[in-house]
Amino acid sequence: MQAQGRGYIARKKVSEQKAVASATAPPSGDSGLPNIADFSAEDQAKIVRMQAQGRGYIARKKVGEKKAAAGTAFSAGGGGLPNLADFSEEDQAKIIKMQAQGRGYIARKK
Repeated sequence: MQAQGRGYIARKKVSEQKAVASATAPPSGDSGLPNIADFSAEDQAKIVRMQAQGRGYIARKKVGEKKAAAGTAFSAGGGGLPNLADFSEEDQAKIIKMQAQGRGYIARKK
């Protein structure tokens, strides 16, 4: 019974908020942006080009950040792959075995 009462009150508040929002909202279609039809075809092409350049910049920036994050995680030990000679013969054999298993998995997956 309490849940029903709380639900009734919540629905009433939401409907009141919607009524206030619709009363203060701008008329439909008036988003504050200019109408694209008011521009010439040449200006529309320029606008589209600027939008494409902006989206491209944002995409390149995200890719660069991902590459930088992956690069720092990979080369945090001083830049690049570890020297194989630094490992014992037993460890080298284990590394080679893991590489072979990985290559086999990739070949079977194809």
